[in-house]
Amino acid sequence: MKKKIHYSINDYIGFAKFLWKRFDEEIHVLQVASSLTYTSLLTLVPLLTVILVALAMFPMFGNVSEQFIDFINQNIVPSGASAIAQYLNDFRNAASQLTAMSIFMMLLTSLSLVQTIDQTFNRIFRVQETRPMWIQYPIYWLVLMGVPMLVGVSMLLMSEVNMLLHIPSVWKWTSQLLWDIALLYILYRMMPNRHVPYEHALIGAIFTAILFESCKWGFGIYVKNFNSYTLIYGAFAAIPVFLVWLQLLWVILLTGAVLTASLAYFRDDGYLRKPNVPSKLYDIIRILLKLDESRIQSKVLSVEDLRQVVNMDYDSLDNILLQLKKYGFIKSHKNYWLLKKLPTEITILELMSYFIYRPINNDESVNTMLAHLMEPSLHLMEMNLEEFHQKILQYENSRAYLDSY
Repeated sequence: MKKKIHYSINDYIGFAKFLWKRFDEEIHVLQVASSLTYTSLLTLVPLLTVILVALAMFPMFGNVSEQFIDFINQNIVPSGASAIAQYLNDFRNAASQLTAMSIFMMLLTSLSLVQTIDQTFNRIFRVQETRPMWIQYPIYWLVLMGVPMLVGVSMLLMSEVNMLLHIPSVWKWTSQLLWDIALLYILYRMMPNRHVPYEHALIGAIFTAILFESCKWGFGIYVKNFNSYTLIYGAFAAIPVFLVWLQLLWVILLTGAVLTASLAYFRDDGYLRKPNVPSKLYDIIRILLKLDESRIQSKVLSVEDLRQVVNMDYDSLDNILLQLKKYGFIKSHKNYWLLKKLPTEITILELMSYFIYRPINNDESVNTMLAHLMEPSLHLMEMNLEEFHQKILQYENSRAYLDSY
């Protein structure tokens, strides 16, 4: 298959249109961000409760919890909403006085937020098969406990290094940007239940981190110099400022996720390819033949390996692999794929009946006439995959022989 190497300005414009279509028409990022803003507003305090109570169980993490609250104040609470930051600080001091039942209920609320984020990311990455529940909730718990601890420890180390080495403010900003990139890379790479190439996750993380820091800087300037909220809302001005920033924060994160999920479509003009096109059977046969080749060589193939065989985005490829697995043609093992049936056990007619056309035996006139027209072709397709492969080799050899003369 010929790979496209050089891209023109029209390719980038076409991909930008594709991105906007996914952003606005498919994902509805602004509406989803509004929903997540409302959910976050309801679950932010319970989430912080669970995190702080868990960290309080370990006295050695006292400084870590303080650094994590500082991180929340710097990134979740915008400039000009100091009242919100004060509420969070007061809340941290009161969190240790909660009862076990209150903590348990807040844990359930926090898990619901993480589950909502997980479902949103799976929708953006077009995931068809979600993680089983017995895998989901341990991962959610790991996110709730591991991420705050990682954030607190990292910020604590960064603070110590900055104090010891007297690092200039520009380098502090750079270190903050690098930390944002690392956190976003983990989010975009691990959250969706789908293979996300590391380079795509890195590009999405860099784009989102730069956009986030730029918006944080610009929003701070706007609030300080053009703050009409104070004139309108008075003492309650911190609340609308906080809501606007929370909405903007979700838009930024989801935009980066859409970009990350869409990068697989840029290669070889994958964004121009429509789903469920007539070449689906062609792609399926190529995938199965490649898996048969790896079986002969005693190898297993990853999604990235199969991506080299078909000109297809990771979303569509993953969905086809899941369908082939559902019908019993292939199986997976530790993110690798291999044949479950031998090539002699797979017929072209069987593949066609699952993915293109299945004859229906009834007296309805359209079905009867269509089955009559298709009968000669269906009869020819009764050959198995190995016989089909042999015919391909014979055809290629005869074509090479004629080309030599």
